[in-house]
Amino acid sequence: MTVVLLINSTRSVPIAPESVFTQYWQRGCSELGLRWVPWFQPGIEISQQDLPAVLEELSRLQVWAKSPDSAIPGYVLQRIENLISELEQLRGSTAKIWIG
Repeated sequence: MTVVLLINSTRSVPIAPESVFTQYWQRGCSELGLRWVPWFQPGIEISQQDLPAVLEELSRLQVWAKSPDSAIPGYVLQRIENLISELEQLRGSTAKIWIG
């Protein structure tokens, strides 16, 4: 399986294969004590109200991933940055946002 961002059930943006999400993303979530990002793996709808908190967590994950201690491959960091960019563009929109 793959974890993706779905926008209005018509556009998908790849985030990570299941194994990569488990190995890297979930490790970062655990180390940082994140609340929202771990739910990306089983799937979660993101409301406009929750979007700022999700973006804040992704920014923390991005900083962690840039740390040499994280040992995160560059392609994983690129996907985190891409997801942040995609979600930033959805601020204030009426789009239905689902990640899973």
